[in-house]
Amino acid sequence: LISGHASLVNDQVFVSDVFEVEDVDVSTGDIVYDGNVMVKGNVRSGFLVKANGNIDVNGVVEGAKLISEGDIVIKRGIQGMGKADLQAKGNVVAKFIENATVEAGGFVRTDAVLHSRVSAKGDIEVDGKKGFITGGVVRSTNLISAKSIGSPMGTATVIEVGVDPILKERLQVMEREIAESEKIISTAKPVVIAFGKRMGAGEKMSRDQLARAQMLQRTIDENEKRIIKNCKEVEEIRGLLELETEATVRVRSNLYPGTQITISDVSYFVKDNMGFCRFTKEQGEVKWHSM
Repeated sequence: LISGHASLVNDQVFVSDVFEVEDVDVSTGDIVYDGNVMVKGNVRSGFLVKANGNIDVNGVVEGAKLISEGDIVIKRGIQGMGKADLQAKGNVVAKFIENATVEAGGFVRTDAVLHSRVSAKGDIEVDGKKGFITGGVVRSTNLISAKSIGSPMGTATVIEVGVDPILKERLQVMEREIAESEKIISTAKPVVIAFGKRMGAGEKMSRDQLARAQMLQRTIDENEKRIIKNCKEVEEIRGLLELETEATVRVRSNLYPGTQITISDVSYFVKDNMGFCRFTKEQGEVKWHSM
């Protein structure tokens, strides 16, 4: 009658929408479940946990991939080793996030973010005893709040608010595709022009040479159309970035040089030690205010 995990309890078949496992490792393999997943221990590197519900991990997530239609909660944190990839349509809560990529359709709550890419449609709040963001890129539509951002060593740290992170990623993809198309055209066009000059001079071309010239011309035409399409989308996204926003970056203690704060389409580069301040976008500029 229902989808779930069947088990024998006191001589009766019991069906639960929660799949429980001690650890996710070679003994279990990947887990794909049509419900909630509860991991009592750790999720080891190289494994996948995918759930149509929530994913709860009582231990540590290593360089693994977690995909949830709901929330992801990691009680002991993420030691991603540059490989961890967490995607939740809901919220992400973790003790700490280290060397990982995290995407949330809701909010993100954690005690610390270290050398990671974290994006959320909701707020990102880095609270707790440490409460720091150091290294990497952290993006939120509305608010990023932390005790400290950057590090005394000047670690490059990018903080972005004011636009849906998915739109920001899309803009970067479009700009890369435009650059790639322009490179293809710049390589193919001289060859086609040279073919045209030779034919104009009366030189006879073989069937293979003509086919190659036609193929290169089609490639040029396709990429020119792609550039027009992508440029239109880039303009639309940039138009959204230019709009005024109430998005805020809040620093409750220390803000270090090496940090870049971007609100929509404008950036502020921190050159001196600051603290106890917040940043907003006003009249097309990033402004800082004392707290």
